[in-house]
Amino acid sequence: MGHTLSMLTVLAPRPPDAAGIGRVCRGSLTAVRAVISMIGTPSEKLLKIESDLRALAHVMAQELLESGTQELALPMLARTGKYPQWSVLAALAEPDMPVGARIAAGVELLRAWKDRCEITKAATADLAAAIKDNPVSEVALRLLLLRVVGCPPAAAHHWHRESS
Repeated sequence: MGHTLSMLTVLAPRPPDAAGIGRVCRGSLTAVRAVISMIGTPSEKLLKIESDLRALAHVMAQELLESGTQELALPMLARTGKYPQWSVLAALAEPDMPVGARIAAGVELLRAWKDRCEITKAATADLAAAIKDNPVSEVALRLLLLRVVGCPPAAAHHWHRESS
């Protein structure tokens, strides 16, 4: 789980107080699950990421419960200037997030995970716009995915289970 948390902080630089960490874990998990639901048979690597994110989200939820801490959405969601990636991932934990935004976020999160790099500012801006644009049309979603990953078939191939 430490590796998963470490990867999340590479993908989305976190504020010093790690505000919204539970929401970021849940939002990331939701985004990855949205991709899994769209691609057919996921690879073992993708299933491992989903499993690790699920475990991390569970641990964070337990820690919040045991400490009696209530995680508020607004303080984190308002930090889009300094921590835009963290804020977008936190926003995805909200139950009313558009499916298109979750799928696009999942694709970008997985691209950044594979490359072990930060989610780009351009993709973050697109994702923030997709979150506000409810619902995202199929055409808008395709354009967003093309801009986020550049070439969806190649990106999708990396996360599909290979046939034996």
